[in-house]
Amino acid sequence: MARPRLNVARAPLRGDLTVLAAGLALYTLNNLLLKGLTLPPPASRLVHGHLNDVLCGLTFMAYTNCLFDAVRPTARIRSSWVTAAYMFCCGLFWEFVAPLLKPSTTDWADVVSYVVGALLYWLIDRARRTRGAA
Repeated sequence: MARPRLNVARAPLRGDLTVLAAGLALYTLNNLLLKGLTLPPPASRLVHGHLNDVLCGLTFMAYTNCLFDAVRPTARIRSSWVTAAYMFCCGLFWEFVAPLLKPSTTDWADVVSYVVGALLYWLIDRARRTRGAA
């Protein structure tokens, strides 16, 4: 019996849904488990201060491309520069505009963490596209 062929048009959506689920699972794991562990200072600072922000950048890029895929697949964000610029603008909004509506702390390191997560998403997406073309 022949195996069904992967629908190439849906492959990016499946990949983004996988990254989205993994990002949410890692976020939950960080909050429920990792933050409770006693870690040495560099790791503790990462886990308590920036890991969720990196995961936010990764997950939000997957979510964004899921939306683009549902509406207009050709509009998917694929460029590293566009990925970084998009997440930088999102980070500026989340860190400096949103606190005007609901007071919270603002931090440039969080903006950098969002961009790092978005670029991690870009690397995963690029590897997936390269592997799919081979």
